[in-house]
Amino acid sequence: MLSLRCSHRLWAAFLALTLLLPFAALGAQAVQTAGPSIRMDVAVTLWKTDSDDLADEDAGIDSDRTATLARQPNGTYTLELPIKNFTMLGLDTHLTGLCIGEICYSGELSGSLEDGTGVLVVKNLPSSVLTGGDLNQAVTVGCNLQTGLSLLGQVNTSARMCIETK
Repeated sequence: MLSLRCSHRLWAAFLALTLLLPFAALGAQAVQTAGPSIRMDVAVTLWKTDSDDLADEDAGIDSDRTATLARQPNGTYTLELPIKNFTMLGLDTHLTGLCIGEICYSGELSGSLEDGTGVLVVKNLPSSVLTGGDLNQAVTVGCNLQTGLSLLGQVNTSARMCIETK
């Protein structure tokens, strides 16, 4: 038979559990609806498709600033890539998006290319983009480039992309 002291402890434990359980459920729900669960600084490099040389498009990545890759709750990644204007075929050009296979990922430009604060935000990238620095693991991408000449508009080129954590 339970002593009076023991039954008081059981009731106190039951009461504490009953009061704390709703707060634990709210905490779990907040974790599920929170923003990106993983955010990491990355280095992005674009290589020529037919050699181990840097692609011309790599000049459009501002390596003096930090790129970030964030894993979203749905399992995709968002790349925040600092970009700058570069000259290709005598034209001012900048990166506007990426294509992987048949899927194109249009980027949104924040900041300004003129004052060096341009960041291309590319959302919903697959996990396969995180390749590391090994060129043999690079993902073949289509680079969407916007030229300064309205007659040409957007140009698409091919490169191999490596994204590695810093």
